[in-house]
Amino acid sequence: MQVGDIITLDYDEKYLLLSKVTSNKKVYFLAIGVTKDEEDIDMDDITYFEEIIENNEPFVKEVYNEELLEALSDASILKTMRDSKNIKRIINNYYETKNS
Repeated sequence: MQVGDIITLDYDEKYLLLSKVTSNKKVYFLAIGVTKDEEDIDMDDITYFEEIIENNEPFVKEVYNEELLEALSDASILKTMRDSKNIKRIINNYYETKNS
């Protein structure tokens, strides 16, 4: 998985990966919800996922632990600010791809 990918969860929810954060040797992604038809994003559906590799296959687990979420937010706030142009580009590319 990499920034810019759209992932689909087991229950058919879709997310656009916006930013990658590494903390305590684990990889997390800041993600934003995407409609099922992939026509729009949901600015109210922002979350973190932990990337887990099992049998060489990546999958994600949503982060619910409040302490971990706070630590990820603190760790990623400056990174996200530095990456804000990249995040804007990812979202713009998302819409350009959908509209072409």
